[in-house]
Amino acid sequence: MRLLLVTMILFVGEVSADQFYKMTKVTCSPEIGLFEISATGVASMHEYYEPGYDLNIVMDQIAEQHGLYVKGEQSHKCIINDMKIIAQVNYRKSSPLGQCGGNPGARLTVIIDSETVVENMPFHEDCYDASAYNLKVDKYNVWVCGGRGAPSQCIWSNLKGNNRTKVPLKHHHLISATNGN
Repeated sequence: MRLLLVTMILFVGEVSADQFYKMTKVTCSPEIGLFEISATGVASMHEYYEPGYDLNIVMDQIAEQHGLYVKGEQSHKCIINDMKIIAQVNYRKSSPLGQCGGNPGARLTVIIDSETVVENMPFHEDCYDASAYNLKVDKYNVWVCGGRGAPSQCIWSNLKGNNRTKVPLKHHHLISATNGN
């Protein structure tokens, strides 16, 4: 048995597991009155580059050229219909501990005209009961869509007029929608 193990170690080449790179896609389009953040990503990105290529360059520069953001604390600003929107996405650092430590998600907070409309919502999380995967702001509403592992439910808050509701949107609102309440 030991001989087999030593033989395998000597003759097996470099092995790499599929790695999923979580990214945030940001759209700010004042011309049509839309601000949107979506959870996205790509698996096995390293297969497209020569061995030894610095994937940090891809993550920091190339992805960002296409509106994709990957690391740490992000702050995205957009003005639509005279509304000043600030969206903060804070990805946690990976950790060898815990069920989802190797590929952690983020927290999402959205502030419109100095008012928090989405507060500390789990975003792009695989290990939460309900996690946000998409946020959209238009002239009248804030929509947060999410669920367990993929967007399946949406919750919203009306920003204008007498119909204002559920501000700020929080994690328990998404859990309730996911559970059918």
